[in-house]
Amino acid sequence: MNEKEGPPNPDNKRRIRPEAAPGGLMPTRASRESSDTTGGDASKAETNAGLEATIGMAPTVGPDAGAAASRAEAGQAAGTAISPGPKSQATQAGQVIANRFVVKQMLGQGGMGRVYAVQDRQIEGRDVALKVLLPKYSKNEQFRKLFFQEVRAAQEFVSEYICQVRDTGETEEGNLFFTMDRIEGEALRALLDREKVLGARQALEITRQVLLGLNSGHEKGYVHRDIKPSNVMLAASVPKTDTNPYGVGVRLLDFGIAGLASKLDERSRAGTVMYMSPEQASGERLDPRSDLFAVGVLLFEMISGHRPFDGSTTRALVQSVLETNLTARLGEIPNLSKQLRKLLERALQKDRSKRFQSATDFANEIAKSEAYKLPKEVPGWAYSGLGVLVLVAAAEGYKLNQLSGDLVVSGAKVASAQSEKTAAVLEAQRLAGIEFKTKSDSYDALRDAHTATTTELTEAKATIADLKLAQKSEVTDSGQDETTNAGFVEQLRNANLEIARISTELSQVREKAEAAEGRADAAEALNKTAVRDATPPALCASTFDSVCKLIRADLGYQALTELKKAQQGKEATFATAGSDGADTIVALAKAADRVYVYRESVRSDTQVGLGAMVEAAKFLDIAEKGASTLAVEGASWVDFKFQEQEVPDRPKLLRELSEVLRSEVTKALASSEEADLADFSAIDLALVSRDAKAIFAHRDRFACSNHLSKAAELLVDQLRKEAAAGNVLQYEKLRGFTTLPEFVLRLNQGQFTIDDAKNADLQAFQFAQRWYADDAGDPTIDWKFARPPVPTAPTKDWRQVMYLQWQLSQENANFPIKKNRSQLHRLQGPNKKLNWAVGVSQNDSRTEILVETFDAEGMFPEGTKEKFKFEFIGGALRVQGTSVTIVNLHAWGDGLSVVPFPSVVLEPAVPEALATAGELRKFREYVKATPLACLVVVDPKSSRTRWLSPEFGLVFDDTPGTLKRELVFVTGVQ
Repeated sequence: MNEKEGPPNPDNKRRIRPEAAPGGLMPTRASRESSDTTGGDASKAETNAGLEATIGMAPTVGPDAGAAASRAEAGQAAGTAISPGPKSQATQAGQVIANRFVVKQMLGQGGMGRVYAVQDRQIEGRDVALKVLLPKYSKNEQFRKLFFQEVRAAQEFVSEYICQVRDTGETEEGNLFFTMDRIEGEALRALLDREKVLGARQALEITRQVLLGLNSGHEKGYVHRDIKPSNVMLAASVPKTDTNPYGVGVRLLDFGIAGLASKLDERSRAGTVMYMSPEQASGERLDPRSDLFAVGVLLFEMISGHRPFDGSTTRALVQSVLETNLTARLGEIPNLSKQLRKLLERALQKDRSKRFQSATDFANEIAKSEAYKLPKEVPGWAYSGLGVLVLVAAAEGYKLNQLSGDLVVSGAKVASAQSEKTAAVLEAQRLAGIEFKTKSDSYDALRDAHTATTTELTEAKATIADLKLAQKSEVTDSGQDETTNAGFVEQLRNANLEIARISTELSQVREKAEAAEGRADAAEALNKTAVRDATPPALCASTFDSVCKLIRADLGYQALTELKKAQQGKEATFATAGSDGADTIVALAKAADRVYVYRESVRSDTQVGLGAMVEAAKFLDIAEKGASTLAVEGASWVDFKFQEQEVPDRPKLLRELSEVLRSEVTKALASSEEADLADFSAIDLALVSRDAKAIFAHRDRFACSNHLSKAAELLVDQLRKEAAAGNVLQYEKLRGFTTLPEFVLRLNQGQFTIDDAKNADLQAFQFAQRWYADDAGDPTIDWKFARPPVPTAPTKDWRQVMYLQWQLSQENANFPIKKNRSQLHRLQGPNKKLNWAVGVSQNDSRTEILVETFDAEGMFPEGTKEKFKFEFIGGALRVQGTSVTIVNLHAWGDGLSVVPFPSVVLEPAVPEALATAGELRKFREYVKATPLACLVVVDPKSSRTRWLSPEFGLVFDDTPGTLKRELVFVTGVQ
């Protein structure tokens, strides 16, 4: 730690000026001398333990270092961190990373770094995904060593279910990266956010493929550690087959990489808490069975729409993972089949010895499960008809024997499971009656509809024949004479009549398909004209006409889908905002889509989604405003005429559709007012700080922003009174406001508004809940709300304290010392003896400081230098490699305050050997002109007072009767 250089020549004293570098924490002369006495053979632990006195900073009041470390670990384990990443990383399309990868777009960001879609110029322009890690990992030598080992191992995982790792290296800034295959598709997280709940067969297929991917790594001794929806990619364009009817193509991300961070620190938990196994949450050794538990949680979420564990903080989530009765949670899932329940019960066993013992075992059990199996040789829509047949027979009072009873159950189950396919067939039949004129794919579409219908008709007839044979066989085997079996024979006769009726209907469907074939032939001739007409004006007019036709048919969701398709591809229409009337057309389609959503909620007798109508009203405002200028904005296409078609008055058509939608929206919103007031009056707002389910449900049902605003304003008043009495944070009371996170979430989503002051306070209170608790180490915590002004007088305002703590913790802060800067402190001991200390940033780092001590004249008589290294663990600044906490930035209490930057730095005379008059003047002018503040930390035991600045590090340190330290000069000030 000490680097002796020997005393200088007494006859030739040399004057030393500080080198340019950031400012830091300066040791006292006495403490340095104490450090010198330890000798070069002292252990690292002993030397570091003595640094607390050397640095001149003791732990702050509030949570101890152990608690801070626990919070940092919990924050990391939460797994939801999205780091902003280094500013130097390329984020714009066209920029180049590592002189090799051309950025197309940023795909996402997570706790370890950012992912880009790039083109690799070294490999024939191959498109790949590039993940660039954050500096905190890239600069860590132990991590770097592990990183290259893990990447090489990950390259050995060859499986169609894993996203293959291809290459690795470093960027110009020294940040590590690796490349992966670029997967066209979406993450399972996106699918679940959109669909909420998946069908059992689709969910099991995804689960099965995840397990097959895991097995390839488990066989090589690797545990993934972070199975979650965002790490499961679903490839697009996977063929739909009889064995894979949903076209599922799973690709697992980050296999071999996800657990890297935890290998650096055995106390940390890699992974995402809500998908962790109990042993992972409690920090035990992991094995492949831990991944299988996470897969079970994944399956639970896919079929239920929510995860089995609850908690608003990481600590609460960990507790839920360890204590939740999963058997009870399974009972809450509606219509959960016995087969699925059996799979989940085994996968989610807290005791890993009772779970599936391998990914292969789990996958095989899925494949054998009745919930996974598909019916053979029988089309789903034919089964739907049979299900109707037997249900009608049951309604008429017939009592079938055991075989017929099996058919009832089987037919009903298959009818439900095949509902999506049935809808598709009906849609194909509907398309067969549409007169295609300008669509270039009309012929193929009708041909496919005809072929599909014909094929399924043949399969249905075969099924009917099999049913007849089964019925005859049942009569033969019944062992009953004709007299006693007369009722059953009559029943079969009626059933055969129903079969004949279905056959007739199927024949009619075939006739329609054959007629559609003729129309398709005619449409083929029109395609030649359509190709000629496929100019930009023609495409705009065609898209507009199609959208309007679908809106008029009450198919708003299809209208929006049609428009989105038109906005893609080389010949995109209405893809550019502000041109060709695009804003108007898009707004109309979105309004129609929202109205459709509302209609469906009414038809299905679910909770009425009035929020959709509120959104529709906003879109209609845009559409109606644009309708008046559509003739001008869309002049190039609005009067376009297709072959043998009159020119429609398109602006008039748009106005008419807007009026129809507006009428429905107005009526729906008006009818809800009375019910809205009645529902709100029954809500007890006094409970809003701890139970806001009622007001949230009210907002979701009635899209009522003003009532939610009232509740939020009341919540802020309660927070100010109970959690910040006297403007000093009462954190233990703040923790009791459990509804605060969701209020902030809904505020940021625009569900309600409150005045600026209350908005800022609501955000600040929620920030405080995270800053001083489990999420304190989460890099996503950012000051995105109103920042308090720099104070002009000392204050204990909790917002000011927290804001300064946050500033001091940031990677770009100058605390404890700015990179490439030096700082000069004036030291005065109890005997009034004056010394000077210069701290210089080392190795281009803000956490490594070289300190030199000078006498009163600025000379360096002793020839000693001392190096100090620090690290941030969560919010605690520590001596590197020890548990010595210098200052805890996640502390709270009366020992903290904020003051304006002191004028004392402008007073002392400084020896010319340490700073020139010009340098001092520049520094002091900057301090006078720039609003700056310091966090004041007072140790209640020793009355030691320290002032910490995000700009200049340690500014003032006074231990009564021992030593006073004052900052007087800093280099590199602009």
